Amino acid sequence: MGTRSEIYIRNPMGCIGLWKHWDGYPDYMVPMFKEFLKYAFKRWRGFMHWLTYPEDMAALLIAWYDRKSVKELRKFGRDYPINVDIRPLFNVNGEKMIEDAEYAWVLDLPEPLTADNVWNPPRELVFRIRGYRLKYWNGLTPSEIEKVARGEELDGPRCRKVADEKVTFKLRRKAVALAQP
Repeated sequence: MGTRSEIYIRNPMGCIGLWKHWDGYPDYMVPMFKEFLKYAFKRWRGFMHWLTYPEDMAALLIAWYDRKSVKELRKFGRDYPINVDIRPLFNVNGEKMIEDAEYAWVLDLPEPLTADNVWNPPRELVFRIRGYRLKYWNGLTPSEIEKVARGEELDGPRCRKVADEKVTFKLRRKAVALAQP
């Protein structure tokens, strides 16, 4: 049995939910998010606005983690079965497909770079990693998901905060690209 977790990647304009089957505990997830953010920042250096879009970051996280886990599993041998570990949490009707998570993780992205702020772009991009241990191991409820989507903290006896860290990247002026509206 894996340590299942839900992952929410959000900014003030949107939120994407993902599900992760294995290794959802804090000692694994916080370093994993930091490693992923370093990869994303390096990969999209000339297109910083992509780092602020939940759908782009969710797609990149799935692809990056799949590639990383395949490399790790190949160390055990070619016969070891490979399964995609991070995948979408919701179906096309917006219903959760899996409800057995022990942890919920929120990756808060920076404000999107748009035509409104392109003339005064930020000097740094700040990401926030928040983690919660869930009392009943059944994932977040619809009302808790709405709170996450709005950027609010989860509180109460059901969701115990286990991590809250920021990751900051300094920007060079010419690295900032305009996001198309």
